[in-house]
Amino acid sequence: MTSQDLLSRQQGSSPVRLARQISRMEKIEDLHAAVREAQLLLVSMVSAHATAHSMERFLTHLTDAITVRLLEMAEEKLGLPPIPYAWMAAGSQGRQEQAIQGDQDNFLIIDDRYDAAQHGTYFRALSRFVCDGLNECGYLYCPGDMMAANPAWHLPLRQWQQRYGAWIDEPSPKALMLTCIFFDLRLVYGQRFLSDALHAFIQEKVKGNNFFLAHMTVNALSRQPPLGFFRHFVLQHGGDHAETLDLKIHGVIPIVDLARIYALEAGLPQVNTHERLHAASLAGSVSQGSARDLDDAREFIAFTRLRHQAQRLHEGKPVDNFLPPGDLSELERNNLKDAFKVVKTLQHALALRHQVSRIS
Repeated sequence: MTSQDLLSRQQGSSPVRLARQISRMEKIEDLHAAVREAQLLLVSMVSAHATAHSMERFLTHLTDAITVRLLEMAEEKLGLPPIPYAWMAAGSQGRQEQAIQGDQDNFLIIDDRYDAAQHGTYFRALSRFVCDGLNECGYLYCPGDMMAANPAWHLPLRQWQQRYGAWIDEPSPKALMLTCIFFDLRLVYGQRFLSDALHAFIQEKVKGNNFFLAHMTVNALSRQPPLGFFRHFVLQHGGDHAETLDLKIHGVIPIVDLARIYALEAGLPQVNTHERLHAASLAGSVSQGSARDLDDAREFIAFTRLRHQAQRLHEGKPVDNFLPPGDLSELERNNLKDAFKVVKTLQHALALRHQVSRIS
């Protein structure tokens, strides 16, 4: 394939054009085919050295478009919603940082006029239809059932505010785990006033809340980059992924955690990690140099992860996040170590700032 062929193929399957095609699809099988086409395109994008940022946005636009089409299909089947609602993405989809394969993190905010007896059947059916459809398209059910099809994850606004407030006021390990997913929220479909109200509640509740931010920092420090004292890689032990690097949990996630805390400290609305780092540097939560270093580190780690996933997809193997260091050149291994070192340094600085030794 020539570079011109690749360019034509990318333009033919651009996010805008693909979303337009998806908006006209009538069958879930066709939506699934669009996902497979996009994944194959991503293999070509990796070969063309597209940025991780652009590839993650491409994959997220695809997920958004499929989610919107499923919601439209649900409304065509069930009728228009009896009261307003907002379909929210969380986690990597919320941040617009999706990799090739992942599970669902979504929830539903319903207008406060919600009455379970009157409206419950409609929203249960709508949520189930969409989550089932996403699963059929390759977006697997959340293993922890944290998705809109679970009645506990489609609630009126006031109950969401109460739930988020409880997570913040009593930051137990489970609450902190949930905030790491559901503080990265973004409206995909529905009424913006509902998502704006929840965003505003979270920002007001967290800004300047040193107690909660300290606990969030302790939680973030539990995910350390896999770099030892003498710059050697700390590899996975035992199991199916022995002698590999987990580029998700110990690669991109520690940077996501840092950026989230910087943004929450300053009461910023941004959710995407790149945008959080930039906004936080302007607000003074992190220096501009450190923000650039973290952003560069995330780009390199995320690209390495996507390239690994694309290679496994090309070889017909299950996509995962576990990279054997031997698959990298010496230069790439050194660059990866440099990226991990940046993260470790800024984790240490944040720990000192929030005096986590007092609560850890």
